[in-house]
Parts: sequence; C-alpha cells; structure tokens
Amino acid sequence: MKENKYVRGLRKHESAIIHQLYQNFESGRDGILSLARKWGTSEEEAKDIFQEVLSIAYRKVKSPTFELRAKFSSFLYGIAFNIIRKKMGKRSELPLENLDIGEIHDPEVLLLIQKRECEQMVQSYLQNMEVTDRQILSWYYLEKCKLGEIDTRLGKSAGYAQLRKFRCLHKLIGKMKLDSRFQECRELDKRAWSI
Repeated sequence: MKENKYVRGLRKHESAIIHQLYQNFESGRDGILSLARKWGTSEEEAKDIFQEVLSIAYRKVKSPTFELRAKFSSFLYGIAFNIIRKKMGKRSELPLENLDIGEIHDPEVLLLIQKRECEQMVQSYLQNMEVTDRQILSWYYLEKCKLGEIDTRLGKSAGYAQLRKFRCLHKLIGKMKLDSRFQECRELDKRAWSI
C-alpha cells in the first residue's frame, strides 16, 4: 500500500499535516469529538480522547515496522474506539442503545459500531458458556495463545485444547445462529464466521 500522506507527515513532523489532522478528524459531523460525545463522554473527555488518539497514532506511525493496512480514518477511529471503550468500561458498557446511528454518516464509523455490536453479542453468549470453554476461546482468540500452551495451562495432554476449542466454538456458533443478529454479524466479516 502506498504510504499515506498523514503517515508520511507525522513521521516528518510536518505542521501542515498535523493541522490537517485537526481540521479533518477533530470536529464536524463525523469527527472524533462528535463520535466520543455520542458515546456519552463529556466535552472535556472528548477533547482528551482526541489528543490521546493523535498521541497514539504518532507513536505507532513512528515505529519502523508500522504499516497502514486500512484507510487512515479507520486507523484513527479504531484507536478512538479502543480509548472510548477503555474509558467507558470503567463506568459501564458502551451505550449502544442510546446511539442514534442515523446521525453518523461515515461508513467506516458505522462499520466499527456494527462490529462493536457483534462483539457484544459474542460476549453475551460467551458469558453463558462453561468456564473451561470460555477460557479456551479467550486464551486462543483474545490472548493469541498457541494450542500447546493452552494444553499446558489446563494441565492436559497434547491435542486436548485443539479438540475442545473446535467443539466449544461449534457449540457457541450453533447457539448464536438462533439469534437474529448473527446473520448481520456474519455478513460484516465472513472470514471470522467461516465454520
């Protein structure tokens, strides 16, 4: 992918690019401040979130191994959602039901919101699983543990985690298929649901 002008500008400390970042992503209908406010943050918290987004983006693009794999706006919104999630998580779950998605016009933001709704659906089903099944899926998919390491953590023989992961994933997806939201989530990311 061709180097993005924002990535290049941040790497070179170009003040014109930093100014453009503020103009294009701070405020406005689909700006990060507006997005943060829609998720229930105060005006001051929204400004802090934007500053934190820029700080994290700057640190990430300065890394020699950084590679932008999506639109720059998606990259920034992804950082913003993670920060908002962390801040809001201290208070409660993100208020999806209070968010008027009709007010959001940026397709990247809409996609992130839809993905968050899917994550919440999966989390609710995970909470109702057996503890060991939930643990195996969390270790494998969230912590990115290798199956051999999971076998060791569980004190089981080689291959146990692989078989158990396969079974509990099928059980989880089988239950979620009965949920009307499942098909929408599946359409968002067919690779993640290809079982």
